[in-house]
Amino acid sequence: MYIKRNRYWLLFMLLLLLAHIPMPALAQGSCELPDPGPIFADATYNLSADCTLTGTLTVSSGVTITINGNGHTISANGASFPIITDGPNSVTNLNNLTIDGGGLIRPVMINSRRLTMNNVTVRGNGDGVALNVSDDGSATLTNVLFENNRSRAYAPGNATGLNIKTGATVTMRNAVFRNHRFNGGAIVINGSGTLSASGCLAFSGNLPYNAVLRDSSMGSWTGRSLPACSGTIGNGDAAVIAAPVVQPCGLPGPGNLDADATYTLSADCDLGLLGQNQELWVVSEGVTITIQGNGHRLVGGSGGNWSTIYTAGSSVLNLNNVIVEHVKYIAFGTVNADQSAFRNTPDRIFYLLGQARITRSIFENISVSRPAVNASVLLALSFYGMGQAAFSDTDFRNISGDLAPALNTYGAGTMITLEGCINFDNVIPTHYTGNVTDNSSPCRPAQPVGPSPPVTPTKRVSSPATAPTERVKPDDCFQKLGDIGVICRWPDSPAPSIEVWGISPQSGSYFILELQQAQVDGINSQGLIASSGDGRVGVRLLGPECVQRNEAGDDPRVRNVQCIARQLTRADGFLIGSERYILVSMGPNWEGKVHSVILDNSLAGRVIDTVDTFTGLPGRGAPSAASGHITVTESKPNNSQSYVPFVQPQAARADGSIVHIVRPGDTLYTIAVAYRVSPAAIVERNQMSNFGRIILPGRELVIRDAN
Repeated sequence: MYIKRNRYWLLFMLLLLLAHIPMPALAQGSCELPDPGPIFADATYNLSADCTLTGTLTVSSGVTITINGNGHTISANGASFPIITDGPNSVTNLNNLTIDGGGLIRPVMINSRRLTMNNVTVRGNGDGVALNVSDDGSATLTNVLFENNRSRAYAPGNATGLNIKTGATVTMRNAVFRNHRFNGGAIVINGSGTLSASGCLAFSGNLPYNAVLRDSSMGSWTGRSLPACSGTIGNGDAAVIAAPVVQPCGLPGPGNLDADATYTLSADCDLGLLGQNQELWVVSEGVTITIQGNGHRLVGGSGGNWSTIYTAGSSVLNLNNVIVEHVKYIAFGTVNADQSAFRNTPDRIFYLLGQARITRSIFENISVSRPAVNASVLLALSFYGMGQAAFSDTDFRNISGDLAPALNTYGAGTMITLEGCINFDNVIPTHYTGNVTDNSSPCRPAQPVGPSPPVTPTKRVSSPATAPTERVKPDDCFQKLGDIGVICRWPDSPAPSIEVWGISPQSGSYFILELQQAQVDGINSQGLIASSGDGRVGVRLLGPECVQRNEAGDDPRVRNVQCIARQLTRADGFLIGSERYILVSMGPNWEGKVHSVILDNSLAGRVIDTVDTFTGLPGRGAPSAASGHITVTESKPNNSQSYVPFVQPQAARADGSIVHIVRPGDTLYTIAVAYRVSPAAIVERNQMSNFGRIILPGRELVIRDAN
């Protein structure tokens, strides 16, 4: 009896124990994928159909699984959860598969320590990271596409596409990243993480950046410059999406703008008819888009609807002479607007995380409901280390922000500057608050504010000293000086000559200097023969030192960039013989680059080479006109600078530190350009407060700490 009772007791305990042991996941239906839950044993799953998951596939420690998608899709359905995650010492292999998050809000779709992907597409996460390679993990990705992954955050945190944690190693061959929105970038390499890319690599429409190496002293990224992918990628998807179709009015339809372009309006353009509250354009990283409005309207909606233009980091959008209605901007890059109007937008116009420069323009008829910490026209934020705007000769009319001012800032390092004639008419509740420097006066600009048809000059003025602003650019502008100038010749000139013209951010042009061959022939020594008044353009006579020819004695080419850089800084006076070359240089641009063109023998000679250097002012140390050289005063308008004011880097001190003593005209951005560091790095190293962006002459800024 006792033994029988114990037998039943043991049986009961065994059943209870079995009930608490996790069972292996079961295959779900015809698609052959296991149901959500832990996977305890090595397995290979061959999908025979598309699958929908309502939970997480968890690969247990030490287990290897392989999912062969056979071209099918795993879709997510349900609350926030990862689709696939694995434990220590586990391995996950994904092949010929699409993983679609369905736009659901989840912190991560795939979280892995050991992963391989071959011919895989990952898309559709609603608020987080598509693939997170865990600390000290590794991944090998071949023929992969990451697209349409988003985050609601505006902060330099994790990636929205591929997030490489500290110590993780990723090898990637043939990859496309497109349409990732916000957070830190499509790819983020954290800490000591490493990425090695090969094959092809393409980015399109990613915000704020394509890829970020968060700690360059620890992490690494090799293979940044690779050819763009073509054909198919991932699970049979197109590697390249079609560019937006240009509408009859002259503007492209909605889509990603991935290449530099200038669009000229021939009529009013209502792109709001193509969809409401839409993404109008995403200007991809590094791309410059210019819109010449000719006084026409760009309309992005009606009533309470609008369209949004996004500019990625380092991109530039130029708006010239255009009326913009029902359009708002989320700008991580730069927006320049000249002689334009922004009207009838039922929401805040600028959410500025980058830079904006607005001149001779109007903001009017704007009514929004915003809290006092926001703005009705422009809110500058410091999430990405920028948030800097400047307005000059601009009117603000009939603007209501509920509790919000027209202009506002948030965060350290942000800055709004008002210059020239600024008018606020019927603007409530307040004009501005936050970190705003008001150097303006309440006057009416001398030039008409707002769009008007462009005026084309009809005559050439021979003497730039008498009327430089009326000078007409020659038809033959045969050589660019980077993106900031051109060299031109008059076809009917009686003697060889050149003219140098600048290009403004608004793609206008302005005369800088003219040089005749007779002025060149009268000089026998190497050195500067002409410069602009501010020293940013210089023309030099060179000997054969920097030029080499082939065995036949022809096909001249520059020996190396360093030789040209030395010529831009050396003293004048070295005698040269009959072999002479002419060096035309202009800069620095916003990156600090000086663009140079070398002409063969005379001003009528052919271009033999072009060179970019980081050399400072091309016309630095320009001699006076009395010494036989000429100095020409630029006719450049103040509001059309395409390069930053020049800052001379200051030498390192004895202890190895670099400390910049601020001089009149210096700004945080121009100092950053001079030393090739980010403005955010200067702000952080000098512990600047919210109002630290105002830097007065004499202030010492630490650029590099002591050794």
